[in-house]
Amino acid sequence: MQAIKAVCFAFLILMAGVPAVRAQSADTPENRKAAAARYAATFDFNDQMTRSLEAIAQSLPPEKRDEFVRQISSLIDFDEYRRFLMGTLVTLFNTDELNRLADFYGTPEGQSILKKMPQMMSALMPYMQQQMIKAIQRYKDEQMKKRAGPDKS
Repeated sequence: MQAIKAVCFAFLILMAGVPAVRAQSADTPENRKAAAARYAATFDFNDQMTRSLEAIAQSLPPEKRDEFVRQISSLIDFDEYRRFLMGTLVTLFNTDELNRLADFYGTPEGQSILKKMPQMMSALMPYMQQQMIKAIQRYKDEQMKKRAGPDKS
C-alpha cells in the first residue's frame, strides 16, 4: 500500500510540471476569432510596435533615435494595425494553433521572447538584406551567362 501511495504521489508531482492539454476546438471562423483575441491579449500592440521602431532606430545616429520613434509612432494607425494583425492571424492559423500561441505567449518565457523579438528582427534584417542582394546578383549573373550561350574557351 505504501508503494502504491508513493507511485501515486510521484505521478502527481510529475504531472504538476506538465501543462494542461487543451481539448481540440472546432476550427470555425468564430473559434478562430476568439482564439486570436485570446492570443492578442497576451501582448500590447502599441508596445510591440514601439519596440520595433526602437530597434529600427538603432541604425540612426543616437541623437535622432527618440525623435524618429516619436514621429513615426504618431503616424501609425495602431487600430488599423490591430485589425490587420487579427485578420492575418485568423487567415493563417487554425483555432488550435492560435490557442497554442496564446498558451505559450501567456507564460513568462513567452513574454520574455515577445520582448526580444524586435531586437532579433533588427539584428537579422541587415544580414537578410545582404544575403538577398548577393543571391539576386548571382541569379542575374547566371541569367546573363545563359543568354550569352555556352563558353567557347
